[in-house]
Amino acid sequence: MKDKKDQDPQTAKCNQWPWPSARRLKGDQVVIYPLTWDEIGNCHTDRLVHDLRISLDNPLVGLAHGNVVFTVEGYEKNTHSLCRVPEFVRFMRKVEESRPCWLYFLSLESGWLTFILGVCGCVGDLEFDKDGNAVGLDVERDRSAAFCLRQLKDYQMLCRYGDVDEKTAIGYFCILLEQFLPECKKMLMAGFN
Repeated sequence: MKDKKDQDPQTAKCNQWPWPSARRLKGDQVVIYPLTWDEIGNCHTDRLVHDLRISLDNPLVGLAHGNVVFTVEGYEKNTHSLCRVPEFVRFMRKVEESRPCWLYFLSLESGWLTFILGVCGCVGDLEFDKDGNAVGLDVERDRSAAFCLRQLKDYQMLCRYGDVDEKTAIGYFCILLEQFLPECKKMLMAGFN
């Protein structure tokens, strides 16, 4: 478990477990997934791709629906500048090539979905407030909707693998859509079966 003084302010109020945890998480607990600068700088994506794989035998599927907060060594308190770091963008694009189901694992409160959408070309320039929260997102609706649709089938499959009840799965997806694509909510929810 991380020392309280090293915690990201966004997750300090939550119970935290190192990755991977040995038990199913409760709604207020988060998994801190540290990415090292060595991994990012050298574009070593194997560990992250493996841990986010869409597989029935992935033990993290049963633990971490909507509970993962990623951190980058040296950027714990200044995550907004990551979008401007070429190595980070290259690393995330390489991870995205393997099509992990970000929507299943990501804690929406962490702000990381903004980075994912950004490196996938779904948002324009990002603006940040003094606390590092993304504001004034220029969401490209069609690309973002395509990203969510591409993720939806895998999200539903992982929810089944992880025994996530339908109410929780749909509720999480609705919150995501309300935050990022409110105008596409009806269309995207129609794909939820």
